[in-house]
Amino acid sequence: EEEEHAALVNDIINGSVYGQLQPLPQATVMARPSSPMLDLGIRHMQGALALLPDERQQAYREALQKSPQVVELDTSLERYLVAFQFNYFQAAEKICDYWTERKDIFGNDRFAWPLRMEGPHT
Repeated sequence: EEEEHAALVNDIINGSVYGQLQPLPQATVMARPSSPMLDLGIRHMQGALALLPDERQQAYREALQKSPQVVELDTSLERYLVAFQFNYFQAAEKICDYWTERKDIFGNDRFAWPLRMEGPHT
């Protein structure tokens, strides 16, 4: 079983790095990955985040400093990793893009605030 797990992790890493993963058919449901696989994927994703150009990750890093809890809630590394089928480079880019867009919309002062709907129309 350990050999199968190691082979699966190797396939995920190599497929992700070299772009060999094929999209899953719409009807396919992914099982929740094992904890060691997620841990490895998150470590690789953190490495991918660090490799992105500074200007691309600036809003993400800023949000992490201002409100790490909001960053974790809104852009959990685990959720993005699974959503992008362990393509950690693509997941890292999308997280950074999300925070850049959010900063563009809400401005420097409020982009890292929690998104809540309050008032009579919620």
